Amino acid sequence: MRQATGRMSLFLIVIGCSVSLFLWLPREVALGAEERSGAPAPAEKTLTLAECVRLALETNRTVQIATLDRTVQRFVLKVAEDKFMPHGEVTSTVAYDSPGRDYGSRSAVYGRIFPTVSLLMPTGSQMNFTWLSGKDSPTSQLLTAFSGQVTPILGTVQQPYGGAVDLSVRQPLLKGGGITVNKASVNIARSEEERNKVALKSTIMDVVTSVIVAYRRLQQTLKEVQISRQALAKAQELLSINQTLVKLGRLPALDIVQTERNVTSKELALVTAERDMDAARLALIDVLEIDPATRLVPTEALSAPPVRPDLTQVEEIALRSRPEYLQARFQVEVAEQDELLARNNRLWDFSLIGGYTLLGRGVRVKQAFQDMGGYGSKDWRVGVELTIPLRDLTLDRDVVSTRIAAQQARLRLEETRHRTAVAVRDAVRDVEVRLRQNDLARKLRDLSEKQFSVEQEKLHAGRSSIFQLVSYQDDLLDAQLREVEAAVGYLNALTVLDQVIGTTLETWQIDMRVY
Repeated sequence: MRQATGRMSLFLIVIGCSVSLFLWLPREVALGAEERSGAPAPAEKTLTLAECVRLALETNRTVQIATLDRTVQRFVLKVAEDKFMPHGEVTSTVAYDSPGRDYGSRSAVYGRIFPTVSLLMPTGSQMNFTWLSGKDSPTSQLLTAFSGQVTPILGTVQQPYGGAVDLSVRQPLLKGGGITVNKASVNIARSEEERNKVALKSTIMDVVTSVIVAYRRLQQTLKEVQISRQALAKAQELLSINQTLVKLGRLPALDIVQTERNVTSKELALVTAERDMDAARLALIDVLEIDPATRLVPTEALSAPPVRPDLTQVEEIALRSRPEYLQARFQVEVAEQDELLARNNRLWDFSLIGGYTLLGRGVRVKQAFQDMGGYGSKDWRVGVELTIPLRDLTLDRDVVSTRIAAQQARLRLEETRHRTAVAVRDAVRDVEVRLRQNDLARKLRDLSEKQFSVEQEKLHAGRSSIFQLVSYQDDLLDAQLREVEAAVGYLNALTVLDQVIGTTLETWQIDMRVY
């Protein structure tokens, strides 16, 4: 009878312990060492993962620097595409000329205006238009006589005002001729622009991926702290129950050492988990580049629907979107255009040339324009011009170097294609394995809960011990931690797959046109 009463007392104590263990709910995660010591609580910021990604794109300086680079890069393309637009300049001169009495001329103010316009056509044809107008210096004839030159284009002492219009055309037939050659520089600039866009996309993808991984690491550590706190609370409550049993004489005093060891072990695990949580919080803050004192609180759930990617489809997407492969492809285009220009530059310079000139002089500006071409100063010309390079090995050197560079670029493209296929297969395999691990971890946690429940019933029937119950309780907590780790691993595997095939921005609906 006395033995039955003792067993009943032990049963009631164990039942009370079990009920309290299952109904105990963990508080929110503690704020940190400074809050536990009574220091002022830092600012709290709750963020979903999507909000965290958007915040990173706004605050991360790596993204800001890359975005500023795009301003220069877009202007470089604009300059290259302006190649076939008219370009010109205006030169003007105003001066005072005092030739002195010995020259027989009076002092005077003279001036010239000299605008020029040039236009390069896609065929390589170069057209130049020049208009020269002004009042000549009183000493211009003297200077001409001293230098042995012909009569100056502008006025004389008797007709000081003059003007000239000249139009010249040059069409290369070999070197520098043809639409393909003349558009090569523009094509290179456009390929470089596409490479720059892809480089920016890669930078943003890296930042987004690092934010996602850091966010989920913080989620994982927060969950680990909650589980560790729950384990410590259960261990402390079980220690309290065992201490009561020792006082009542129901449990040997030596048996409580195991329970005390269990409490110390759980305290150590909690301290480690809190350290990892603080490190994960600071790692995410570092990526976001916000106030280090901010207490980030993730609100995203650690769950995702099962995804089973199709390998063939994913490989096709990677060849269209993976930045590394796209950059290698654009590099081939640039190298081929460089080789084309080097080969063309080695040709003879054989060109058609032509032009037309009108001259005019007068006592007044109006007379000079009216007389333009009217007193015999009218000229037109047409002809050919040939320049042959003799033993210029630098031209051959450029052809050889650009040809080798183009071959290397094509080999790198094939190498990148192979690396892409390997990376895609590895990422797809990892997603499949992580999904299986996630399912098994969830199943292990369910079985651990059932095992712990069965052990409680066995303890009630007197066929188990507190030590065995604590052991199964540890197994349950370990299964809970492994479930969290598996869930984070699976979600990160999906993120890595997105990065490998180049669809991170599409997944998170980030518009590259903003940058």
